[in-house]
Parts: sequence; structure tokens; C-alpha cells
Amino acid sequence: MNKLSEIINDPLLLDVKSGITAAKNEATDTIKFLVNEVAIPIISVILAGVLLFAIAKCVKKHRDGDDYSKNIVACVVIVVVIALVLSARTWLWLVVGQ
Repeated sequence: MNKLSEIINDPLLLDVKSGITAAKNEATDTIKFLVNEVAIPIISVILAGVLLFAIAKCVKKHRDGDDYSKNIVACVVIVVVIALVLSARTWLWLVVGQ
């Protein structure tokens, strides 16, 4: 029983604030991992697919002799968004505050 009373009276276990802080830190680390290692690559691949589709649409319009200037703007916007998404690992957590 002496060992059990030592464990129960441990100040670390009695400190609720440290438990909440530890849980918050664990959740933050998990969220950062999921965003950095799962969400950003998936979003980047989807955007790359959209970019390929937009480029193919420009090529088709060019071959048909149609005006494709609006599609070129869309391609440029997609490239800029891909750059923002891929660089999000460096600035996203500063914006969020973590």
C-alpha cells in the first residue's frame, strides 16, 4: 500500500494543468503531422492534376484555333496556388500561432 500512496500523491499526477498542457501538445503535434505529411501532399497532387487538365484544355483550344487566354490565366493561378500550398509548411504554423 505504501507504493500506491506514493503514486497517488505524486504532485505531477495531481497537477491538472500539466495534464491538459500535455494533451494539447500531443494533439498539436498530431495535427501538425497530419497537415504537413498528409494534407499538403494530397492537395498538391490534386492541384497538379487540375493543372494538367487546364494545360490540356489550352492545348486543345490552341489546336482548334480558339482563344485560350483565359485558360492561360487559370494555369498561372493554379501554379501560384501550388507554390503556396507547397510552401505552407514554413509559414502556416506562424499564421496559426503554433
